[in-house]
Amino acid sequence: MHARVALCLSLASLLACGDDDASTDAATSDALVACRVDADCDDGVFCNGAERCGGSSILDERGCAASSPPCREGQLCDETADRCRTDCTISADADGDGVAAEECGGEDCDDSNADRSPRLTERCDAAGLDEDCDASTVAGPDDGDVDGDGVTSALCCNATGGEMRCGEDCDDRSASTQPEAVEACNDVDDDCDGSVDEGVLTLYTVDVDGDGFGSNADDAATRLACTRPEGFREDATDCDDSVATTHPAAWDFCDEAMVDDDCNGMPNDLPPTGCTCTDQQRPCPLFGACAASTQECRGGRWLDCGVMPVEEACGNAIDDDCDGEIDERCACEGEARPCGSDVGLCSRGAQACLADGTWGECLGVEGPTFETCDGRDEDCDGRVDEGSGFDCFLDADRDGYAVGGVPTRVLCGGSTACPTGESGRLGDCDDGDSRARPNQTVAQTTPRNTVGGYDFNCDGRTMLVSSTPVLTFENCQTPGGPDMGACGSGCGRVELSVCMDMGSSGDFPVCVGEYMAYPPNSCL
Repeated sequence: MHARVALCLSLASLLACGDDDASTDAATSDALVACRVDADCDDGVFCNGAERCGGSSILDERGCAASSPPCREGQLCDETADRCRTDCTISADADGDGVAAEECGGEDCDDSNADRSPRLTERCDAAGLDEDCDASTVAGPDDGDVDGDGVTSALCCNATGGEMRCGEDCDDRSASTQPEAVEACNDVDDDCDGSVDEGVLTLYTVDVDGDGFGSNADDAATRLACTRPEGFREDATDCDDSVATTHPAAWDFCDEAMVDDDCNGMPNDLPPTGCTCTDQQRPCPLFGACAASTQECRGGRWLDCGVMPVEEACGNAIDDDCDGEIDERCACEGEARPCGSDVGLCSRGAQACLADGTWGECLGVEGPTFETCDGRDEDCDGRVDEGSGFDCFLDADRDGYAVGGVPTRVLCGGSTACPTGESGRLGDCDDGDSRARPNQTVAQTTPRNTVGGYDFNCDGRTMLVSSTPVLTFENCQTPGGPDMGACGSGCGRVELSVCMDMGSSGDFPVCVGEYMAYPPNSCL
């Protein structure tokens, strides 16, 4: 009975010890939390030994077990210094490891533990045991640097003076991970500073309309990541992320609604000459498949390009949607591939296959930009300065009009004076006959030199021509008059048989082989 009472007192009422008060037992039990590691059991007292979580001798309901006192026979416990001091009058080597304790003039830093002395080699251990009594070493010469990068693993520690000192290599399995490494964007703490990918993450902005440009709205969703998440872009300059045809790489459609399609703050300013133009044509200012087509100006406005953007077709290595990227958002094969072009000022980059099985952003690429008049190929289509200045085309017959096609040269700096033999005006229908050109009004008596026919004003219809001498007789088209449809003997005194073309009316036939009257519907 006395033994049971003593035990209860030593346990400080942690166990009920026969107390019949059920409510007290329940309250005590509810307040206790089962230990998980040794630190949960530490009572902060050195001289009674280190408490352990678990063990053969259960101390309390948390599962903590007491340990043996740390000091050996012939030693005194110093609670203030958390160490055992050897009584040199009894023995200078209490642990019997052959090295006298420091307080007895020896070098043994812990005379209570035979596994610690200057004669021993330091070992890598997370428990923090200083085997060689040297706080500066946390591992042996052949221990603690598995990856061979010259930095000791952080799992190698020494516990001295109440502090834990460990190695600095946070991942001893990788030589590229250590304090002197440069942080890379790879979801790894490369430089062992406790932060992952700090300073190297890229900010991506949502691209709702999938046009390749992130929204520039203040409340647009963003993500910091190493690689581009699906539906996000590094560029955040899209002024209307709900319309796929509106983004900085687009072009203004010159519409009455005055939509700023290219997001430059100025609607209807299609580069390089804006929406207003004279009747002419030029290369399409878009990228990809569209760049190979031309664009015509009619009625003072640029029309659509001959080839307009369509949905990207996967696997054809063509920029179908004319945004400067090839096969983006397409299923990928392999881990990476080159992308882009090496034509002109462009240089190729690389695309990685994303986790969702689609090709990611073309990284490291120098893509096409709008052509400027500087002697360089910015849009990377193999042509220089097209559409960026005043285009001069070959004018072989030197009649002031060219047939068209690829410009012979592009004049920069606002100049419009083409060299001799070239012209900036298009619309010629026969560049081998100077008589044939737009706005021609002079009557002709022989067919065109190169392609034949009498369409000398290039409007697609036969043009009336007159004879020599010029006839001075009255109009043959008096309603109800004689010989309708021809200027003949019934229409005054005509010395020459002359027929006329009624143009588009079709009322009267053309007299083949005869001189025709000009202007239309007149024998004058």
